[in-house]
Amino acid sequence: KSGILGMIDIAPAFTEQALNSLMKNKYVAGNRSFIDDYIYEFYVKVSGFIPKSVSPNVITFIGMVDVLACASLVLYYDLTFSKIIPSWVFFLIAGLLLIYQALDALDGIHARNIKACSPLGQLFDHAIDGILHGFIVVILGESYRISNSALGIFMLHPLLISFYSAHWNLLYSGVKYTGYGLIGLTEAQLVGIGCIALTGFFGQEMWSSFATLAGCIPIFIVEIGMSLFCFVRVWNIESTVSRLNRLYDLVPLVMFVILSCIWSVTAFCLAYPALMMTVFAMMFFLLNGKMVISCITNVKIKVLHLEVLYFTVPVFFYAIEKGLTLYKSAPFCAALLATINFDSIQFVVGFSMIILITERTITYPYLVISSLTSYLGYGFFEMPKPKILPAPEDKPDIRKPTHNKKDQANRQY
Repeated sequence: KSGILGMIDIAPAFTEQALNSLMKNKYVAGNRSFIDDYIYEFYVKVSGFIPKSVSPNVITFIGMVDVLACASLVLYYDLTFSKIIPSWVFFLIAGLLLIYQALDALDGIHARNIKACSPLGQLFDHAIDGILHGFIVVILGESYRISNSALGIFMLHPLLISFYSAHWNLLYSGVKYTGYGLIGLTEAQLVGIGCIALTGFFGQEMWSSFATLAGCIPIFIVEIGMSLFCFVRVWNIESTVSRLNRLYDLVPLVMFVILSCIWSVTAFCLAYPALMMTVFAMMFFLLNGKMVISCITNVKIKVLHLEVLYFTVPVFFYAIEKGLTLYKSAPFCAALLATINFDSIQFVVGFSMIILITERTITYPYLVISSLTSYLGYGFFEMPKPKILPAPEDKPDIRKPTHNKKDQANRQY
C-alpha cells in the first residue's frame, strides 16, 4: 500500500526477498557478562539430558507458559498495586522465573546440539524474552506496591528502550549485545528475581519508597548504559543506510514512550496501575517482536504501528479535558466540564485498550507464525527441515557487519 496506510504496520507481510533473508540469517551473540561465563557451562551439561526428539521451540513455549503463569498469579490477587499478597506467591514466582531463565538458555544450546537452529526459533526465543521483561516489571510493581504510575514508567521504559536498542544494533551490526563489561541482562534479571524473593521473606511492607528506588536503580543503570552503548555503536557503524534513516527505526519507540507517559496520568491508570503495566508489557512484547522480525528478515521496521496509534485515543480525551480545565473561566468550557464525565470516558477507553492490545498480542504473532511455518514447510513444534533457496539477487544488504575477534569468539554462545 502507498500513502499513510502503507506506513502503518497493520498485519505482517513478508516479501520473497524478506523470506530469503530470513533463511540466510545467522544469529551472532555479543559479549558475555560475568555470571554468563559461569552458568553457561552448567547449562551445557544440563542440555545433555534433554531428549534429541524434543523440539527447541517446545522448550521456549514452556518458558512462555511459565512467565504468563507468574503474571496471572499476581494479577489474580491485585490489580491496583495496593493489596497484600501471600508470601508463598512471591516464593513460587521467584522459583518459576529462575526456571524460565534456565529454559531461555537451554533452548538455544539444545538447538545447536541437535543442529536444529532455525530463524523461527530465533524469532520465538527473542520475542518471549520481551514477555518476560515486560511482566517481571508487573510482578515487581506488585512486590513494591507502587503507589503511583510514574514509578511504574520509571521501572518499565528503560527496560523497553534497552531491549529495543539491542535489536536495533543487531539489525545493522549483525551482533546482539545484552550487556556491557561484566554486567548484562542476566545480572539485571537476577536482581529483579532477588527482590521478588526478598518480598517473600519479609513481606511487601519492607519496600518503602527509598527501598523501592534502591531496588530499581541498579536495573535502571544497567538498562540505560546498554541503550547508550547500542546507540553509539549503531551511530558509528558503516552501513548502506544513512544515519538519519537509522534513526527512523526509533520513531515507534519514541511515540510509544511519549503517549504512554501521558496516558499513565489518566483516571483509569491511576485506579488500575497493574492493568496499565500489563498493557505496557504487551506493547513491550509487540514492539520488540517486530524489531526481531526486522533483524532476521533484513527489512526496516515501519514508522507507524496500529497498537501504538491506539494510545492516541485516551491522550486525545486527556488533552481536551486539560484544555477545558485551563479555560474553565469561559462559560462554554465550564458547561462542557460540568456535562461531560471525562473520568468515565477514560475508564471505557482504558478497558477497550486492554481488549484491543490483547487481541493484537494474540493475532499478530499467530499471523507471523502461520506465514513462516507455511513458507518453511514444517510445523511450529516440529524439527526444522532444510529448504532450497533461489539464486541470490544482487541487492545491497542494509547492514555491513563489522565483527571483531571477540564477537567471533562468542559466535557459538
